[in-house]
Amino acid sequence: FLRNTMPRNRHDPHLNETEVQNNRIKKGNVLTEIYHIPSSTNNVVLLFCYGIPSHPFDRFPFGLESYLRQGYILAYPHYEGTFGSEGVCTIENAVNSVLVTLRALFAEDLSDLMSGERFNIKPQRITLVGGSFGGSVALVAAAKSDKINNVISVAGPTNYRGRDFSRLKNKLSSAYNKEWNISPSVWGKLMRGKVDINPIDYVKKLKNKNTYLIHGEADAIIPADHATRLYKMLKDGSGKHQILIESNVGHVGCHYIGNDRIHKLVESWLNE
Repeated sequence: FLRNTMPRNRHDPHLNETEVQNNRIKKGNVLTEIYHIPSSTNNVVLLFCYGIPSHPFDRFPFGLESYLRQGYILAYPHYEGTFGSEGVCTIENAVNSVLVTLRALFAEDLSDLMSGERFNIKPQRITLVGGSFGGSVALVAAAKSDKINNVISVAGPTNYRGRDFSRLKNKLSSAYNKEWNISPSVWGKLMRGKVDINPIDYVKKLKNKNTYLIHGEADAIIPADHATRLYKMLKDGSGKHQILIESNVGHVGCHYIGNDRIHKLVESWLNE
């Protein structure tokens, strides 16, 4: 995640691995990677949910370094049946994987998987951030957790019913066969709405959360009306709801919130 092992030059804005601690935890089948600065007193966690096909760092691990510099704790659960987590991915258990990680982080009793050493993280709050499919995961997980109030969805689908997943299925089989161990029966169920992953089904609960929906106007994969329709359903709720439709922006993921301008907007929303 970090650029070099040399002491940081005062003109170099990047962190290095002497400043940031990396830990791995495992609860059940679910592996989670955590990056944090031990000396930080921020105690706010950003937990990231990735898309399909992608990986826990959403293709661009350097893009979120600005949050580390501010002392945020960055957590990256690997969905069950993908990458470092064991088991079979059923799509909806991506949400369960996030909930498992949340319980572990709030319990505060954390030991590094490799060294066995305990490390100290005491989250005051956790914000879920998801990109693309991960946006759906983040929204549904937030709806299912009483401890989560803030959720950011970047280019997240809100309803998978009726979509054709044949291209995605073939792409995963050819390029990510070992990284995404998806049950073959999932695809048909997903198209028929039989997989519990549709944020549109959780509008009542999401109205009481704080949501920030970010979407590219030129997104040809997940049209921006997924965000605009959901926002219209949420905006009269008791939560703090905000939407940002970005002109001339296509399909993006979690790393988009690392953009300097977007970071300032997210920071402002988090601190309102």
